[in-house]
Amino acid sequence: MRSYLTFIVFLNVAMSFGGCALTAASDQGFARYGRWQTYSLKEPLHYPDFDLLFIGKDAGSLYPGATGDLHRMGFIYRFSISSDNSSTTASWSSGTGDIGPTLFEIDGKRFFLEMVFSDYLKKSKSEDQVAIWSESEFHGKKNRWWFW
Repeated sequence: MRSYLTFIVFLNVAMSFGGCALTAASDQGFARYGRWQTYSLKEPLHYPDFDLLFIGKDAGSLYPGATGDLHRMGFIYRFSISSDNSSTTASWSSGTGDIGPTLFEIDGKRFFLEMVFSDYLKKSKSEDQVAIWSESEFHGKKNRWWFW
């Protein structure tokens, strides 16, 4: 009986350390969903389901104001998203009004891309940060974009 208990304790300890090692190894090198991540031009962020690459920032369209002078419609941030099976692009713009997330889909999964402000994370610390949410995480948080 005593050797059986010793074996159980040993097995428990071994599994605990092994689980920690596996968790640490799986987290290394991946950006985390639901957190602000700093991006830079041509350097991909590696998420568990895809790689996100910032490919540039363009000036938005010009539109006439009430007094006839031209106003710029914010900036457009462009990202390339790729996995082993597919690729797509996503654009986010500050526009002229309410700042909200951009929805994109890759490999049959839907994700939300947020910049500048998040209902859950609040304001980002710098302009070059992005937060990515899986659809289930995004809808699990209290945010006003529930209808997507």
